[in-house]
Amino acid sequence: MLSASQTPQFVRLQSATDSFGDVALLDHSFGAPVAVLGGDAARQLGVAKPGPGVVMWLYGQPVPVVGIINKPGRDPIRDGAVVVGVRSYPIRSTNVAANSVLRTQTGAPAAIAEVLPKALSPASTEAIEVQTVADLRDLKHAINTDLGRMVAIVSVVLLALGMRRTALASMFLVEGAVVGALGGIAGAAVGMGAALAYAANEGWVPVIPADAALWGIAAGLLSGTLSAVYPAVVASRANPAQLIRS
Repeated sequence: MLSASQTPQFVRLQSATDSFGDVALLDHSFGAPVAVLGGDAARQLGVAKPGPGVVMWLYGQPVPVVGIINKPGRDPIRDGAVVVGVRSYPIRSTNVAANSVLRTQTGAPAAIAEVLPKALSPASTEAIEVQTVADLRDLKHAINTDLGRMVAIVSVVLLALGMRRTALASMFLVEGAVVGALGGIAGAAVGMGAALAYAANEGWVPVIPADAALWGIAAGLLSGTLSAVYPAVVASRANPAQLIRS
């Protein structure tokens, strides 16, 4: 069984929830340590519910149990841990690494991870280790790379089969236009269906312009065609010999 010193803010930041008690008591121990048990730790110790007189022995002293965590959140180890406040026990070792957890706005983790070492320790940035989620910029680059390879492979195959460059470009444009038109039809159908359902629910007489669906289909057709322009140009200019060598 693991014991850990954590703050209530850290526990909540990792989306852990308690079924009994309150993790906020970890910061208000009134001069003595208190413990919050993970669900599995509570079962092992036979603690069904915290309350007066419910204690456990930790480091040779009785510690009141003030809460039970039923969902450990992002840290599954917490399920079998005994959590106490960070000021419950003095830390005598100087070789203790400090960990901080930050929650950022969507799309900001990579940028913040780059500047954190310089902001926290400008003289020795290598002393700061930062772990973050997947960088969306790398994902975008990988998608663009895979798309380019797919276009190149299709171009090689079709040009090797004797298809003309103009026909190859037209094929990409037609495919984009068809996909865009189908998307526009689906979007127009869903939009009109939602409008009719809302009008029926409110008791209104639905009035939908005749050209409403046409605008949606035209927008889908245009966007699909424009999205296929770049692959079409790349495919029409592709050199099969160079693509095969690369």
